[in-house]
Amino acid sequence: MHPAGIKFGLSHGLLELSGAGVVLSPPLLESISEMARRKVRRRKRVIWIWDEAVSAGSARCWCA
Repeated sequence: MHPAGIKFGLSHGLLELSGAGVVLSPPLLESISEMARRKVRRRKRVIWIWDEAVSAGSARCWCA
């Protein structure tokens, strides 16, 4: 990932430092997980919902 992308993610709470690495933040992961659970409850196939869940989950986390 580009350093500017990492800086953006860290400053907006989407990423966090874990030792020498950078990982997704718990709020972002929870938001993505929540969106995926909603899609699964609607009987959508998991393969088809990945992009939808990630984009909706990250948008929700970033706007919060």
